[in-house]
Amino acid sequence: MNDMVVEMKKKFDKYWNEYSLILGIALVFDHRYKFAFVDWTFRKIALLDPLAYDMSLRVKNALVRLFYRIQDHGCSGIEASTPSFSYTGPAELELDYYLEEPKLPFDDKYRQFDVLAYWRQNGSKYPDVARIAKDVLSIPVSTVASRVAF
Repeated sequence: MNDMVVEMKKKFDKYWNEYSLILGIALVFDHRYKFAFVDWTFRKIALLDPLAYDMSLRVKNALVRLFYRIQDHGCSGIEASTPSFSYTGPAELELDYYLEEPKLPFDDKYRQFDVLAYWRQNGSKYPDVARIAKDVLSIPVSTVASRVAF
């Protein structure tokens, strides 16, 4: 039993240490959650794992780097790497305006909320946010195992 627990713990630690920033960023673009939910979630996780405290900040920094990338190069640059830095300026303003706007209520009316449809309809209000949201939300989140059992 001990060997099984050790192997399970290794897999859990590998999964936890390699979490995807892009999933946290994608959640920010759901108008029902925004960044507040990402922050709340990582604070809850941090009660069990102190390393989670800085994960919320890492998600926000990655999101801001995407905004600077789109302003500097006209593309979201999701596949490109950019240096980490603190942010100020126009990218921050559009992002902040979006994040400060009231969230949609999580009720029966919005339970089947289509996030991509929302951004298609409301993209003109925050054009850079909408461009990145469409890019991020179109990334498939599932994977298929590469091993085939014979």
